[in-house]
Formats: sequence, C-alpha cells, structure tokens
Amino acid sequence: MKLNADMESAVMEVYFAYWESYINGDVDKLASFLDDGYTQVGSAESEVFFNKKDAVNFVASTINQVAGNVNMRNRIIKTEPLDGLILINEQADLYFKMEGTWAFYAKFRASSILQNKEGGWKFIHQHSSMPDLRTLEGENIAIEKITAENLELKDAIKRRTIELDQKNRELELETALERVRAVAMGMRKGNDLLDICEVLFSELAKLGFSRLRNAMINIYDDAKESFMNYDYSPEQGKTVTLFSYNIHPIIQKQVYQLRSSPDAFSEIIIAGKELADFRAMRLNNGESDDPRFDNIDAITYYFYSTGTGAIGLSTFNNIAEENRIVLKRFRNVFDLAYRRYMDISQAVAQARESQIETALERVRSRSMGMQKSDELRDVIQVIYEQMVGLNINIDSAGFDLDFRETDDWNLWHADAYTPFPNKIHIPYFDHPFTNAIIEAKKKGVESLTFNHTIENRNKIFDQVFKYAPAKPEAKEALYNTTGLAESHVYLKNVWLYISNYAGIPYTDAENAILMRFGKVFEQTYTRFKDLEQAEEQALEAVKHASVDRVRAEIASMRSTSDLEKITPLIWNELTTLGVPFIRCGVFIMDEELQQVNTYLSNPDGEAIAAFHQPYNTTGEISELVKSWRKNEMYTQHWDEMMFIEFDKNLVQEGAITSGEKYLTENRPTDLYLHFLPFFQGMLYVGNIAALSVDELQLVQNLADAFSTAYARYEDFKKLEAAKQQVDKTLIDLKQAQSQLVQAEKMASLGELTAGIAHEIQNPLNFVNNFSEVNTELIAEMQNEMDKGNFDDAISIANDIAVNEQKINHHGKRADAIVKGMLQHSRSSSSTKEPANINALADEYLRLAYHGFRAKDKSFNSGMKTIFDESLGKINIIPQDIGRVMLNLINNAFYAVAERNKLANDNYEPTVSVSTRNLNHKMEVRIADNGKGIPQKLLDKIFQPFFTTKPTGQGTGLGLSLAYDIVKAHDGELKVETKEGEGTEFIIVLPIT
Repeated sequence: MKLNADMESAVMEVYFAYWESYINGDVDKLASFLDDGYTQVGSAESEVFFNKKDAVNFVASTINQVAGNVNMRNRIIKTEPLDGLILINEQADLYFKMEGTWAFYAKFRASSILQNKEGGWKFIHQHSSMPDLRTLEGENIAIEKITAENLELKDAIKRRTIELDQKNRELELETALERVRAVAMGMRKGNDLLDICEVLFSELAKLGFSRLRNAMINIYDDAKESFMNYDYSPEQGKTVTLFSYNIHPIIQKQVYQLRSSPDAFSEIIIAGKELADFRAMRLNNGESDDPRFDNIDAITYYFYSTGTGAIGLSTFNNIAEENRIVLKRFRNVFDLAYRRYMDISQAVAQARESQIETALERVRSRSMGMQKSDELRDVIQVIYEQMVGLNINIDSAGFDLDFRETDDWNLWHADAYTPFPNKIHIPYFDHPFTNAIIEAKKKGVESLTFNHTIENRNKIFDQVFKYAPAKPEAKEALYNTTGLAESHVYLKNVWLYISNYAGIPYTDAENAILMRFGKVFEQTYTRFKDLEQAEEQALEAVKHASVDRVRAEIASMRSTSDLEKITPLIWNELTTLGVPFIRCGVFIMDEELQQVNTYLSNPDGEAIAAFHQPYNTTGEISELVKSWRKNEMYTQHWDEMMFIEFDKNLVQEGAITSGEKYLTENRPTDLYLHFLPFFQGMLYVGNIAALSVDELQLVQNLADAFSTAYARYEDFKKLEAAKQQVDKTLIDLKQAQSQLVQAEKMASLGELTAGIAHEIQNPLNFVNNFSEVNTELIAEMQNEMDKGNFDDAISIANDIAVNEQKINHHGKRADAIVKGMLQHSRSSSSTKEPANINALADEYLRLAYHGFRAKDKSFNSGMKTIFDESLGKINIIPQDIGRVMLNLINNAFYAVAERNKLANDNYEPTVSVSTRNLNHKMEVRIADNGKGIPQKLLDKIFQPFFTTKPTGQGTGLGLSLAYDIVKAHDGELKVETKEGEGTEFIIVLPIT
C-alpha cells in the first residue's frame, strides 16, 4: 500500500486528535479513536493492556495527572505504510506545568499502528516509552515529585544523559520490535510469515547481529509429524519448505527440544560431517543449495518455541547472551501477534466456512426446487455464481450427468462469455485430455487437475467449438486468453468442473470446495432423474398430441389458400413443445417448377404472404436447396444488418410491406437460423440463441409429422385437380356397380329358376292330376244322378271335395314358391321380421341343388343337414339372409363340382348345412369338401369384384354383398378353409 497525500492527511488528523484529547483529559473522545482489539505497552510494567477496555480504564484513573499539566514540544513524527496498516513513530519533549511555569520533564517516544476500519482510521496498537523512575504503581506522571526535584534538575539531566545512550539502544530495539509487531499484526494469510521473516532478518542485522545466514519461522503439525519452514535470506529470498519431524537426526533433536515446552529454547551447532549430511538433506528435501556452506566450518541454529511453532535464525558464528534475550523479545512480540493472527484466522475460517455453507445451501435449495429437468441450466448458473462469490478464480463451470455411460460429453456449461448456460453435446475426440478423463473413470479417481499448454488448449477449443454455440467475438477472446487451468471431481453420477483462462492452478482448498459442491449436487441426482422420466413421458404425450394436431389440421386443408394455416400451426406447436424461438416458417421445394415456396410468420405467429424463389437464387436459398437434397440440417447465424437485408428482399418480393410487424417488432440483433429437412422441404426455426440437441430433435419430430400430413395434403391436392373427372367417374362407377349388383341378384334369381321350376312342378302336377280326376268324377256323378243313385253321387261328391282341397293346397304351395321368387328378385324392404332360420336354410339348400342340376344334368352331390331344433324364429330380413345362404350354397356346389372334375372315383361331393344355438347368438355353417381356398387369396375374397371363377362366370360381388348383409344384421361372416380339403363359411347372427 502506498501512502498518498489524502490518506496521510486523514491519518494524521486522527493521530493529532487522539493526543489532543489525551492532553485535554477527554477520555470518551480518546476512547473513540481506539479499535475494540486495541493493545498497548507503556513504560511501567502495569501499563500492558490486551484490550481497549483495560487501556481506557487506566487512562481514566490517571488522567487527572495529565489534564492541563502536559505539553508536547519539539515533536518529530514519521509515518510508514505496512501492508494495509500505518506505523507512526514520534519523538517529543514532554513539558510539565510546575508552579505556573512550564519545565522540561523527559524525552518521550511512541509507536502507534493505525488501521482503516468501517468508522475510519483506528489505533490498533501503541507502544510508548517515557522513562520516569519517579512514577509509582497506578501513577502516570509524578507531578509532586517533579516540583520537589526541580532544584536537582542539573543532576537529573546529567544522569539522564548517561542513561540516554542505554535508552537509545532500548528505543532502537523497541522500534525494531514494533516493526516486526506491525507486520505480524497485519498478517492475513499463512505466507505472510515470509514477510515477518524478512523484517526480522533486517531488524536483527540493524541491531548488530553479525554473520546472519537467515531468519525462520516454523509452524508445527503434530498430526502429520511435519512442520512448514518459512525462511528468508537476502541471498536466497523467501522460501517455504515442508520438513518431516524424522527427516534427519538434527531436525528430530531440534523438534524434540522445542516441543518439550511452550517456552523452550534450542541451540544446535552443526559442523564437520554432520554439516555435510545436513546440507545434503536440505537438497534432497527440495531446498536450493546455499553456496555460503562452501566457506564455513560450522553453522548454529537458534530457536525459541511459540507453542504452535518456533521462531529463530541461523548464523555462521555464535551470538552473545544479550542477543539471545533480544531474540526472545522478538519471539514474545511475534507470539502475541501470531496468536492474534490465529484468532483472526480461526474467525476468518469460520466466516469462510459459513460462506461456503451458505453457497452450498443455495445450490442445494435450487437443485431441490427444480420443477423441470431443463432447470439444470439454472443450477449450473447458481454454482458458477456461488464460486465467483467465494472469490474462487473461475471463468467457467459445468457438469455432466451419467458421464460414466459414454465417452461423449453432455455438458451443462456456464461462463462469463454467454448470457445464459447451455447444454452441449460433444462427441468423443482423441486427445490426452479426454483420454485422461476416461482413464480416471476406469480407475475410480475422484478428482483431476489440468493446466493446459496453449497448444493443447487450442486443440480442445477447436473440438468444442464445432458443437458449442459461441459468438465470433467470444471465440476470439477465448483464444486470446493466456492459458487454461481446470479442476474436475468425478462422483458416482456427476462430473463437475471449474476452469480459468489465466492458467492459474486451483489450490487444495479450492479443490476441496469443488468436491463439496459436487457432493451436494450428487444428492439431487435422484430427483433430477425422476423429473427427467416424468418429463419424457409428458413430452412423449405432447409430441403425440402435436403430431395428431398437425395431421388433423393439414388433413382439413382442401385448397392452396388453406396453406396460410401452415405457419400459425407450426408456431403453436413449437410453443406447445417448449422450443425457444422468435421466428418460424416452412420452405416447400417444388421440383417440377424448380422453386422454393416460402411461408413465414411474423412475431405474433401470424402468416405473412407466401413468396416463391428459384432454386438457383444466390445466397441462402441455393445453400438451403443443397442441404435439403442431402437430407441435412442447415444452420446460419445473422446479425441485425443481415436480418435487415433479408427484410429488404422480402419487401422487394412483395411478401411484406415496410411497416409490417416482421420488420418492426422484436427485431433480433442476433438470429440463429435452423432448417430441419423433411421429404417436401425444410422446417425453419429462428432464435436469439442456438438450439440444443434435444430442442433440434423436437423440431425434427415436428418436421417429420408435418411431412406425413403434408403428403396427404398433396394427395388431396392432386385429387382436387382432377375433381370433375373423378366425380363423373364416380357417378359412372356407381351406376355400373348398381347394374352389377342387380345383375348379381338376377344371376342368383336365374340360378333359382331351375330349382323353382323343379319345386313348382310337383304342386302343378298334383293340381293337374286332381283336376283331371275331378272331371272324371263329375261325369261319373252325373251318370249316377241320372240313374237315381243319389247315395253313390253323394259319395263321389265327397271325393271331389277332398280332391279340391288337395288342388287348393298344392296351388297355395305353388303360389308361395312364386311369391318367394318375386320377393328374392326385388329390393329389400330393410324391415326385419321373425323367420324360421332352419326352414330358410333347408329351402335354399334344395333350391340351389336343383338349380345347379338344371345347368349340369351330370352333377350329383350329397347333402347333409344338421338343424338345431332349439332355435326358434329370429328377427332377420328373410330375403337378404336368403340371398346370403343361396350365394354361399351355390359357391359350395361350384367348389365340389370343380373338384369332382379332377378327382378319382373315390371322391364323393358333399355339401352340408347346419345350425346351432349359441344362447345369445346362433350360427349357420355351410361346408363343402371341395378344393378349398388358397391362403394367399383369403384376405381378398370379401373385396368387391374379386372372384376366383373364370371370366363370365362370376361378378365378384356375391361374397361382398353377403358380407355387407351379415354386417347389417350386426353379425359376422367368417371362413375356415384348408387347401385341398374344403371350405366352411360361418354366419353368426344375434338372437333378439
């Protein structure tokens, strides 16, 4: 500290005010200039005080001797700065008022140490010397005796002149002690002991200590059985060396002597072979050689114990007894100051521990208060800030979770060069630094420190900046720093690190603090993983919902004008997904026209007018097209001027006007552009900072979902372009389908005709036969009546009546068959009615068989029926279910007929129809032992227009219509088949 004029003026103002209050007897004012830890040494033995209170009490008890009676003349004052303190040495003549006359009393010396405190400059120590043999215990100045001795003044002056030489020596010693005391009182850290050694050496030399080699202070550590030796000599400067108690017999002896008592003294003379051995020991222990050893025969070490250590010196000759006493007085001064330092150090250590605990608690509190996993960026920021607050030299901090699972880095990083922390993924790269971390993980090492060379550091930066976002000026600043020192701690799940770009290694204490931070954060790992898992599940749900919304929204688009919905849609979904952005848009690539169709948003998420640019447009567009064709992400960084230039282009394209929000609101000074590829183009997201890997993945997922949905829109667009033709084709198709359905119905009716003809033949034969019989009987009856045989005529009339009943019965039977045919041929009424399913199945089996035989007289087939008689009537549309049964039975007869053409004589074609009551359901099974259906065709048999029959023999609508009819009855139509063995169709209908 340099003493400038302003500082000296402020100090001297306090100094003079102090003495003025003393001379005037103002105790309270005098006390206000003293620090609470004030110490004082005066002339008398009782004038030694170790606190402000005792010193003030003494002044108060003796002030009446001084007030108004003392004057200080011929004052010589010197000020000297000492490491934040001010030492003031004053010599003055004291005059006392005796019988109204001022008379010289004595020479006076005072050394005062002042320190700048919160309330201004304060006295922290004072040593005054006023040799006055006339003062008694409790007196300050013996005024009465001065009066009595006034006549002996000449003798006193002579006596004091004799004594003055002795006192001068004492004052010199006191001044030397004061200088050592001042430096000792100013101690703030352990290495300040070196400054004390330097002052001690200097003052001892001034006091006549000859052939001094060095001055030393030892601080003992009994737990480790070692001591730290602080050493100063002009030849070798300041050094600090660690010695083991047992490193050498001489050291062992010295330690034993000094540790024997708090006031112990040790004198050891080393000569001859011992001196050579001792010199070699010093070299082996890391001390530099002292060339002065070449020209000596012996060296002597003198030490006084200070309890926790020792203070001493070494000389090339012995010192006198009186100098040993002087050394002891220096020990006493140092001991007092060192104890005060230890008290301060303990208080500082406690305060430091409190600071550390507070910092750790802030980290712990922020960690445990996380509601989302991405709040880790806040946690590392807190760690960074707390490290800075602890005065640790730190330019950056970060951590990696689950770092043991991969050699890649997934870092949360905070530093002074970015406004907020980033999550950075850096793939493994081969470098001694990365390999050392991997090796530490394998061996279970808990901590590592690095101090990189500039070359190695720059290689690391080169790799990191491939993946870490940073502004060009920030990169340049980092490359221009002077080094890179790092400290790492590796816990079970967390790797925490700090670094500085000055290349200053971290101390053991700082590394210990880092380990404590790591352990605090490790405790929150479980909570983080729980949050991460919950967020992953929630995010997955959000992503699915987002995809569904995108697909639904785009699926609702019907025309090119609907494309205005794209950017608001993307805006909303990016917001929902939590992706940070200020601009977004979609770039659709038109390969046919070789142009990019651009849809952008304004800062409110509203669409601005679309515009179109050719593929070969210079600048971003051409680069964008190249990346899209490679299916690669394209990124770019714009400053404000580049953004304004782009805006001008938009105005020229007519996409926006000069007054639109796109230009005027939320205009970025930095804009990071991200273009994510999808099949039809690129999804654009702009933000004030580069997006993280996770955020880019969310955008890519959205782009993929958009691509799928947009593909559907394109399909619809193509359909829309041909809408008129499709509508016409659809009408024609419906007409053709209607005709085919009717043809299918008529075909089934045609197949019924032969069976109906066969069935109707029997009742018609009966009607004809009985009509002929009745004609004959009527003629016979008339003959009998003409003969008068009325009884015979009545008998014949009864036979006629019976025959008429049979004619009526068979006529109704024929009528029912005709009505059934008509009902089958016309459209369904869609009205269900109770019907006997067994009778319906039996009737259509017989009709189908006779119909098939009518087409092929050579066809024969066995028929089996197994009807469940517990089945009552069920509600169905009889003609529809009849069509289903007829189609299935006809197919069965066709299948056995086809197999029969290829089979040997042992094959017996068989078609069976069975019914079964399944409580709330019933089933009709129609089986054949034909060729079966190939497995590859099973999925197609119910499709419209699919048929396995040769062209002209089937429309492909039979099974399709049958399937629809059964479904309309809330039933099922199933098929079971085995190729080469046969097929069984099962109709399942509800019983209501």
